[in-house]
Amino acid sequence: MSSEITSTGKLHQAQESMNKRHSHEIRKQSQTFSGELKETKETNDKQIDRVKKEFDKMVKTETHQGEDKVNKVRSSYNKKIKEETDRYEKLLSDLKTSQEAKVTEMKSSQEELVQREELKHREYLESARQRFEDEKAKLDT
Repeated sequence: MSSEITSTGKLHQAQESMNKRHSHEIRKQSQTFSGELKETKETNDKQIDRVKKEFDKMVKTETHQGEDKVNKVRSSYNKKIKEETDRYEKLLSDLKTSQEAKVTEMKSSQEELVQREELKHREYLESARQRFEDEKAKLDT
């Protein structure tokens, strides 16, 4: 029995020794993995920061380019609107001038027509008065 106890004690010591070695190896690997994990995390954080900066820069560039394009389009449309407004005002002015000329021409034509009619009436009245005078002179003699 004593040899069994000694064997059991040795077995127990061997088992504890193995457990200690195993625990030591696990702690060692845990520290190694923890260090690698920390390095990987730092590397990833740096890469994420770099990508964020690049993305922000790209967004700013795209935003500025978009704003430039919008400003160019606005400028172009404002120029076209001004040109069309000027053209409209010129057409309106020409139309008003044309209408005024037509009205003036019509007034002139109407005045001539009225004058001709007045002249005809005066001639008619004058010839009627002359006939009256002639008839009156015949009756007086």
